Amino acid sequence: MKKNYINFSIIVSNTQRSIEYLRQLRINNLIPNYIIHLDNKKKYYEKYFKDFSSTNNSKYKRFVSETIDSAYVKKKILELDDKILVYSGYPGKIIRTIEILKKKFLLHSHPGKLPNFRGSTVMFYSLILQKQIYCSTIVLSPFLDRGKIILKKKYEIPKKISQINGSFDDKIRALNMAQSLIKFKLNNFNKIRNNDKKLYVDYTVAHTLLRSLALKIKK
Repeated sequence: MKKNYINFSIIVSNTQRSIEYLRQLRINNLIPNYIIHLDNKKKYYEKYFKDFSSTNNSKYKRFVSETIDSAYVKKKILELDDKILVYSGYPGKIIRTIEILKKKFLLHSHPGKLPNFRGSTVMFYSLILQKQIYCSTIVLSPFLDRGKIILKKKYEIPKKISQINGSFDDKIRALNMAQSLIKFKLNNFNKIRNNDKKLYVDYTVAHTLLRSLALKIKK
């Protein structure tokens, strides 16, 4: 396969989301130079990542860790030549190593319209309040769902709305990430809008009743 025109690496975890990221990247001919695998040993995705690496001529490195803050993972990431890293880590893991955030552009796709909707359950709130679903790809900062916005896009509500926080969530994040990499250029990075100074609203807890209300929303 022909190498992509943008140099980047990817951080993956034992999740279907990471599988979907790699699938969409390959579809768009965006092949990572390096795959950093965070292995929590709870699911066995190592073979998939190794096969992808071998087939697409990417380098592969596995670490027994759930976070990039581990000393040996941090060291490897900082040694990478690539400035851009796609981040597909485990849910709920906040990156605490400021050095990585300062020296690398960690791209993260968030299933909400930033800066309006922050937090882990924003799709439910977005459906109830606006009857819309968005995904925003940002450069990670030390603050939750804050950073320079690369791409913000609206997505069609799925027919099987009960799956919005499963396979649909993974897919729109992966699609948004692939399009963000196509758009992303280091030489115009400083022109990307920074949303750190905006007012945010946190939507982090989805009560059972809230989920039920969201799932009744029709197009």
